[in-house]
Amino acid sequence: MVCYDVRDPRRLVRTHKKMLGYGDPVQYSVFSCELSRRELAYMHRDLRDILNLDEDRVLVVNTGDAAKESTAVSTMGAQKSIERKVAIII
Repeated sequence: MVCYDVRDPRRLVRTHKKMLGYGDPVQYSVFSCELSRRELAYMHRDLRDILNLDEDRVLVVNTGDAAKESTAVSTMGAQKSIERKVAIII
């Protein structure tokens, strides 16, 4: 599964078109892909050529057999800080 958040409209369209060659769209910015390790490397390379990694983000989640590996989730680009809040209800 590949999800992306691209800030620039031109890069967004280019990213979507490129991803059509790697998988099937589930939503506009979410793709289901069945990739070999080599194809995954090519996809990463192609996305790096399009995206501005200071502004854009990509999340890759391996849902296949390799999901047992520590590299099952990978990210590229700007990291958004996530503040987690926990509420205790009594």
